[in-house]
Amino acid sequence: MVMQHRHAFRMMQERLHELAAATIACEEKQQPERWAHIGHAERAKRLQDEVFHLRFLAEAMVLGDEKLFLEHVGWAKICHAGLHQPDTQLDASLHCLHEVLREYLPADSVSVIKAYLESAIQQLAEMPVLQPSFLHPDAPLASLASAYLDALLSEKPRDASLLIFQAVEQGTDIKQLYLHVFQPTQYEIGRLWQMGNIGIAQEHYCTAATRTLIAQLFPRTFARPTRKTLIVTCIEGELHELGAHIVSAFMQMVGWETYDLGANTPSDSVLQMVQARKADLLAISATMPYHVHAVEELITRVHAAMGQAVKILVGGYPFNIDPLLWQRVGADGSAHDAQGAVDVAKVLLNDTEAY
Repeated sequence: MVMQHRHAFRMMQERLHELAAATIACEEKQQPERWAHIGHAERAKRLQDEVFHLRFLAEAMVLGDEKLFLEHVGWAKICHAGLHQPDTQLDASLHCLHEVLREYLPADSVSVIKAYLESAIQQLAEMPVLQPSFLHPDAPLASLASAYLDALLSEKPRDASLLIFQAVEQGTDIKQLYLHVFQPTQYEIGRLWQMGNIGIAQEHYCTAATRTLIAQLFPRTFARPTRKTLIVTCIEGELHELGAHIVSAFMQMVGWETYDLGANTPSDSVLQMVQARKADLLAISATMPYHVHAVEELITRVHAAMGQAVKILVGGYPFNIDPLLWQRVGADGSAHDAQGAVDVAKVLLNDTEAY
């Protein structure tokens, strides 16, 4: 972390709802006519939005990584467009965030916040209002991915399962199903939710259906075991576990002994497992950028306890936004997807065995 901003970061974390409420009050003061027509439910939703803006902003500040906040603002703009909300609403929010935080934060932290907010405001007009589809007609297994997504969105899990298992029986490599069916359709489901085309319940339903299929395929991923051991986990507070499951499956397919700890695993428990299993590699997944500081803290604890006896690999959305972020949190490497995790692990452990 950027040392001089730790205090400001902690204060923002501890007073998120107070700061969010003050930001809403600022917006209401500046735009009384618009807020006069906003009901209780919408007001609660706006307050939640401000909490998210603050969490992303605090994380970017303490990591010294403007990209994390700019990516969040671009994501928020697409969400606003999907809900038919004007850009002026997001612009007003960013201005009020600066006004409120100027009253609460130390001067050196305010200067960073101001720079990030001004950058976001300047780029807001040029940020897209649409996110392109993650399903491409010329991609491998494109027709299968499209049919699988249709089955999920139609809430026909049996049809979705039949598509996958028929492909397996016809000789489709399981790795290809993970990379070219499960991964892009999961991204596409997230995109559809972001743009307001499906609700959060449907997004959760589709994700759960894919998680079930991955579990059913898991026995087919076992290979001849080696002496190498992997612990894979989502950082504490992180609920998006599908990517971590896929990494575990890929490593298992090349013979690793894997221990998948799943979502929201306390750091104490992760450290205990790494020590108990004498892990060669710890893979940490974080999807939400405001969990990156927790990744850094876990890495610091593991290094303090075990030195370089275990290598640490990180992955997830924030590490894809900024390809150098893994270095700032003290990891040994990062990977964009599960196959990349296998490749990086091989390099980190100087593994000459053919996979």
